[in-house]
Amino acid sequence: MRDLDNDDTVTFLWGHSSAGRALQWHCRGQEFDPPWLHHFRISPPIMINIRSSARQTLNLIAIFIEENLPEVEVEPGEEEVLITDSQDQNYLLNYHGVTQQIWYSSAMSGAHHFALTDQGVWHCTRSKNTLYEVLSRELSHLCQRDVIIPDA
Repeated sequence: MRDLDNDDTVTFLWGHSSAGRALQWHCRGQEFDPPWLHHFRISPPIMINIRSSARQTLNLIAIFIEENLPEVEVEPGEEEVLITDSQDQNYLLNYHGVTQQIWYSSAMSGAHHFALTDQGVWHCTRSKNTLYEVLSRELSHLCQRDVIIPDA
């Protein structure tokens, strides 16, 4: 759920707590209005800059793959890039607007989420790897040769 506040920020809300589902007469319950579990606030200019950076990053990755890796197929979109290997396995990069991250779904290594740092680098939220490092490693394996995607 997206909520515009008076101070021109956007609040994203998702997930309800199961707390508060106790009977109304329960003295410590919150009756039938459970609180939101997750929320964060972002001002629109920051959101636009992150989205723009994600789109540019995805576009540059798609161009690099199209121009340098005939071993795989690439289908670029405005906010996603689909990579298909020779065995018809898919690798999907997409911009996830709610979290302001680039998500990568890999047939090889599973799911990865990348957040934009203050230095303008897309870093994995679970490791210290960058988006370019993860993609370079996986594309090297797929193409059976060294692939290094240059940082944007």
